[in-house]
Amino acid sequence: MRLLFLIIASRNTLYDKIKEYWQKIIDKKYDNIDFYFLYNDPCIGKEYIITGNDIFFQEKETFIPGIFNKTISALKVCNYTNYDYIIRTNLSTFFYMPQLLKFLQNAEPDKI
Repeated sequence: MRLLFLIIASRNTLYDKIKEYWQKIIDKKYDNIDFYFLYNDPCIGKEYIITGNDIFFQEKETFIPGIFNKTISALKVCNYTNYDYIIRTNLSTFFYMPQLLKFLQNAEPDKI
């Protein structure tokens, strides 16, 4: 089972602190999960740049339609067809990974 986490993110002091908690989850090195933080930055000079777990898109940071645009762009960049499940979430939402993985291992994909 392959799982993709797309995490809507922005840059500021509070969000950077929250990202540190996500980083603790990522550091556990789940072999079957890829995590990406999605940012907009109109100054990057390219359509997108991937740096570690961060993807920067060349767009102005906006709430609407920024979140939607980040999600659609990330699905293209990450080749969503390589994954069994995709979770698009916000930076401030956390998951208990052992329970989530247990649920997904026993789930029927067409019934989720």
